[in-house]
Amino acid sequence: MDQNQLPVWSKPSKLVVGIDIGTTFSGVAYAHLSQGFKPFVARVTNWPHQNISLQSSKVPSLLWYDSNGEVVKIGADAENQDAEDAEDLGWRLAEHFKLQVHPSDLGTNHKPKKGPVPIRKIYVDFLKYLIKHTEYFFKQRDQGGASAWSRLFPTMELILTHPNGWGPSEQKLLGDAAVEAKIITGSNIAQRIKYLTEAEASVHFCLFHPNRQGPSNLKHGTKIAVCDAGGSTVDITSYEVVSNSPILKLNETQASACIQAGAIFVDAEVNGLIKRTLAREGISDESTLKDYARAGEKSFIQLVKTHFGGDELAPTEDVQLKIGERQLRIGSVVRSGKLKVKGNDIKTCFDSCVNRIRDGLAGQIAHRGQLPSYIFLVGGFGESPYLKKVLEERFGTEGVCQLITCNDNVAKAVADGAVIWEIQQGVQSRATRYAYGIKVQVPYEPSNVEHRGRQTHVDLDGRTYVSSAWSEIVAKASTWHLSS
Repeated sequence: MDQNQLPVWSKPSKLVVGIDIGTTFSGVAYAHLSQGFKPFVARVTNWPHQNISLQSSKVPSLLWYDSNGEVVKIGADAENQDAEDAEDLGWRLAEHFKLQVHPSDLGTNHKPKKGPVPIRKIYVDFLKYLIKHTEYFFKQRDQGGASAWSRLFPTMELILTHPNGWGPSEQKLLGDAAVEAKIITGSNIAQRIKYLTEAEASVHFCLFHPNRQGPSNLKHGTKIAVCDAGGSTVDITSYEVVSNSPILKLNETQASACIQAGAIFVDAEVNGLIKRTLAREGISDESTLKDYARAGEKSFIQLVKTHFGGDELAPTEDVQLKIGERQLRIGSVVRSGKLKVKGNDIKTCFDSCVNRIRDGLAGQIAHRGQLPSYIFLVGGFGESPYLKKVLEERFGTEGVCQLITCNDNVAKAVADGAVIWEIQQGVQSRATRYAYGIKVQVPYEPSNVEHRGRQTHVDLDGRTYVSSAWSEIVAKASTWHLSS
């Protein structure tokens, strides 16, 4: 990030922590805001049991629980655990647990797997882990060390990010888990926990990221779109630049979209493809199919997924997925433990999600009547060469719209963006995702088809009324300034 773009902090000193719990990976960033100094956003790295050479701020969203429902492995330590050994010990894995929170209206063909313990406990346990290492990292890296943490933690402000499609009930789960995990303590707890959509955090990350056109190039009236393609959800939001001096300010111009077409659903399609292929070769035992598919899916994620559609691996090239030991041979499709899969079949697995993302972006743009000048592509799935290629073919061919990737391979853009958002507050208005109103009673009109068959009552004035009528206060997709 270009930290020099952030203004000098003029308010009292405080600690801001941004937490992004993703479907596959999570991340934490923080800023020790000191009065009279320019803010510096720090990424929490060196997670326990993580390959230190990677210096990654991404930590796996994984927890192993024993038969008593207690955490035994978490984060990178859980990822390194052999699954068969863990299952022999009676352990159960909590993975992709974020899917359990998604509201039903997001829609997907893949039902979330129930976790080994209640979803709130998973969030509490994971948040405890995240803040514990954040504290250790802060004390090691911040000039004030342990004394600064002790002084600032009781008044710390916490930014929790979530998909566009989440509402108050999902936010409450996050907030309650943070309080139970004792991340937020002391007074004014409700005022010190803030919720931010992943898309809005992403746009703040993009606009302060060095691998893009700087704010000076985003003139008044410039239209942009942000596509945050994550593990489970893809958030799409449209903005218009209203000011670029002294700081960049944006208005949200259209109600944001949230599509459940993230990277894990490509993995699930590959898993299903492996099972179907092996079943045609006579493998019928469910346990065997599951083991082979799990190994093949892991091979796909590690060796194919991030290269498919790029210079290293064209969509037409066949791929080999390791599903077993070298001596394994099954029919004509498995040799030396590797399953041969046609490139077009892998492409079909990608297209199940990529086409929905492309169409979702097109739908956002259609409401505005013109292509944005820039589409910022972020998120783990945003690193896919194939996704980028499809979006460039659809939106970049007219020479009007430029697709910009803002990803940092070792960073969680959303966590960084959440902290920048608290400092910068660059978005000035938002578009409502829902209509807001109240229930009222209205005079009954026999000729009104909407009144027919509805329950009526006679009020004290002697007139007949229809109850529970809708009175709209704010229309869906209307734009409101944040000061309103």
